[in-house]
Amino acid sequence: MCPRAHLPALIIPSAGDWPSLRVAGLGLRCLPRWWRCWGEDGVVRGPGRVGWAWIDASSLAVVLGGAGYWVGGALGAGVGVAAGGLVPLWIERATRREEAGEIARGAETAPRRFGPASLLDPGLGVVPSTGRQGELAALLAWCRDRSAGPVRLVSGGGGAGKTRLALELRGRLDAEDWRCVDVAAGREADVVAAERRAAAGARLLLVVVDYAEARTGLEGLLEAVARDAGQVRLLLVARQAGEWWQRLEAGQQAARELVADAGRAHVPLADAVEPGVAAAEVVRRAVPFFAARLGVPPPDPGLVSVAGQQGARVLDLHAAALVAVLAARERPAGAVVRVDVGMVLDELLGHEKHY
Repeated sequence: MCPRAHLPALIIPSAGDWPSLRVAGLGLRCLPRWWRCWGEDGVVRGPGRVGWAWIDASSLAVVLGGAGYWVGGALGAGVGVAAGGLVPLWIERATRREEAGEIARGAETAPRRFGPASLLDPGLGVVPSTGRQGELAALLAWCRDRSAGPVRLVSGGGGAGKTRLALELRGRLDAEDWRCVDVAAGREADVVAAERRAAAGARLLLVVVDYAEARTGLEGLLEAVARDAGQVRLLLVARQAGEWWQRLEAGQQAARELVADAGRAHVPLADAVEPGVAAAEVVRRAVPFFAARLGVPPPDPGLVSVAGQQGARVLDLHAAALVAVLAARERPAGAVVRVDVGMVLDELLGHEKHY
């Protein structure tokens, strides 16, 4: 039995004060709700707070009604009861807001600890942009040339540096008062109009669609670009120009013309990140940047031995630099650090197990 079950009875006025006796019934109607607030283990559950609020507030109505009758007769009793009767509503509303907040906080995911592999995210820019200067120059010229077609396609295998190239392009154009946006999935058809409304008066707009091969709303986006009266540039980033590209080539006339022009100026990314620079040198250059981000001393670049670098992607080379930094922490100073580019992703998975 709840330890406060006797509380309403303790504050009921005398039998001679009939308005207060009638008001005492307010305390009884909350008893079923109050009774359900207790679990079998005797612990007050979430709804218990609401139950207690109703009991205390209904008792308050009794007290206020009796006090009002004593001071101001029947009218005073009515005012007191009304004041006490509203309190349960206020308390219950506040309590439910508190419970809703607790539920929302409980649904939030716990903060995630990211392992060292997260440093390879191109959006973090841990290592300064490496190579691709020719492709970047071509894309900048395309954006600045008002007579150029508004669509370009950049393609390359996973880890070839497509996303980083698009980020570098955005960074350069941001400094030239362009409005640069990434398109969320499902927003392809209305992104141009939405950005024009958001930046009234701005005529320079770069729209980037990463993983374009997986998007279903590209035809609507192409039609919006064709209708736009400003200087809009649409950069499509994909692994290859496959069936999805062929479907666009067979679409509506406005989209077909844009796709045909983009196909003639297709920008494929080769495996060689920086012509004339050995892959091992790319690894050694990246080592100090990963060490700085991890807050550890970098290994001597001359002691980093790189194997298996033939045909490596920029992702592989940066992963090799990261693995070299992690391995150097476990070796004595001055020891040679050997990394095999073909195995670095497996090694990183081993480090991720600790996070």
